[in-house]
Amino acid sequence: MGKTIEDAEESLGFPRGWTDIGKDSSELQRWAALRYTQTIGCQLNDLFFRYLGRQIEGPDSGAEHRANRREFKRPNRQGR
Repeated sequence: MGKTIEDAEESLGFPRGWTDIGKDSSELQRWAALRYTQTIGCQLNDLFFRYLGRQIEGPDSGAEHRANRREFKRPNRQGR
């Protein structure tokens, strides 16, 4: 597709470079920050846990992401 992280930021309504926090930000962390602002996780996890005792992990909940994860605060997007 040829799209960049900056293209994704712009298409989601953020300024280009919004997820770039400087030398410590990797592209993996930047994509995770964008996913975090747009999703709230699997909305069926309560049912899965209630009936199966298990939950679905999201794309940022695997071991490789937990080892490198930084906490990103959701921006206040009220009024959109």
